[in-house]
Amino acid sequence: MARGSPLTSENYFRKFRGFCNQNNIQPDDLIKKDVKAIQNILDDHVSKMEKERKSPGYIASVIKSVKSWLAHNDIKLNRKIKVSKANSTPTIEDEKIPSQDELKNILNQSTVRGRASISLMSQSGLRPQVLGDGTDGLRIKDLPELQVKNGKYSFSKTPAMINVRADLSKTSSKYLTFLNSEGCEYVLGHIQDRINLGEELGPDSPIIGYGKAGQNNNFKESNSIFLTQKTTMKEIKKAITKAGFDLRPYVLRAYFASMLNIAEHKQLITHSNAQFFMGHKGEMLARYTTNKGRLPEDMVDGMREEYQKSENLLMTTARTNDSTISSEMEIERRLLQKLISGFGGDYEVIIKNAEVEKKSKLTTEEEIEVLTAQLPIVPGFKKSTKTIRKSVTPDVIDSYYSDGWEYEGPINGERTSIKKEVPSYYVEEMKDSV
Repeated sequence: MARGSPLTSENYFRKFRGFCNQNNIQPDDLIKKDVKAIQNILDDHVSKMEKERKSPGYIASVIKSVKSWLAHNDIKLNRKIKVSKANSTPTIEDEKIPSQDELKNILNQSTVRGRASISLMSQSGLRPQVLGDGTDGLRIKDLPELQVKNGKYSFSKTPAMINVRADLSKTSSKYLTFLNSEGCEYVLGHIQDRINLGEELGPDSPIIGYGKAGQNNNFKESNSIFLTQKTTMKEIKKAITKAGFDLRPYVLRAYFASMLNIAEHKQLITHSNAQFFMGHKGEMLARYTTNKGRLPEDMVDGMREEYQKSENLLMTTARTNDSTISSEMEIERRLLQKLISGFGGDYEVIIKNAEVEKKSKLTTEEEIEVLTAQLPIVPGFKKSTKTIRKSVTPDVIDSYYSDGWEYEGPINGERTSIKKEVPSYYVEEMKDSV
């Protein structure tokens, strides 16, 4: 049972152990019995679970775990073990996927750590075991744009990329997905919470760590630095219940899938990328595996762009502030591009040289900085400052202070307004031509 996905092996082991305990039989004693006797034990066990009203899917998975152990010992059954309505899923057939407002309510009822877990499942589509299975899980190094400067963690770019390693993936294949700005704020809040408790973090530290969990502070169920899936799901379930819903924690991943389906219908994202972000097998995952987990930078940028177009369907707070800032910066960049070209400069060469020096693609803000440094002193050119604003949750506000942001005031009980003075360069008479 150890071959294939470690997650599948662990699941099979747990169910096979339960089967043996309930039938008062040791694994080695089971394989000593003749095939007919084993089949009778399995038939009786299926009847027992059906009387207990276990779901057909659960019953079938228990039988699979036993068959896996038998196959490992070269034992093959002579007939099929029948499970009534094996493909039926009564637990989730009528399950309601939460709306954005309902998801927001769940987030509000959660702990700081719980909000980070909920965001990673609902905004990135991660399975709960990817966050932690007690022995391994998502690490800081798996989010390449999560950086630390002067002891403060921040994301250099959003949506932020998440690399899901093969040993965390259910399909045993590496894949990537993204996390929007709202989710990044919750992750940063959890990280800061742990730092405040004195935890020393590094590249191999878990994204979801112990830190605070409600009023219990620093509790652990083992010596591992990773939470178990059971602990994560229990914490999420508690928030769902407090919000007044009777839903499985796994519905958060269904929320992600549902919103991507809507985005696909609106032609905001391709089907292959939507499936890839879910970690499903398909065209994009096959290509990613063939290329040994490496994709061209322009393809990754394209994926990030498609995810960003779908953000407002996923997020519980509209991306108004960030999009407004981005729009203003884009106008400013285009003005500067015209100025540079108008005075004989080569915009593309300037940007290309800067990207070669940086060894990565420039953001719009970085392009503005590079272009303004190249501007000649000309009549009509004006330099001043302007104020940009952003709404954040109070638990992550400290991470913005090192980047020049200032506290402005509360918006409501959930978010706080911060502001930043940035350079503004423009030529008034050219604005109408953009």
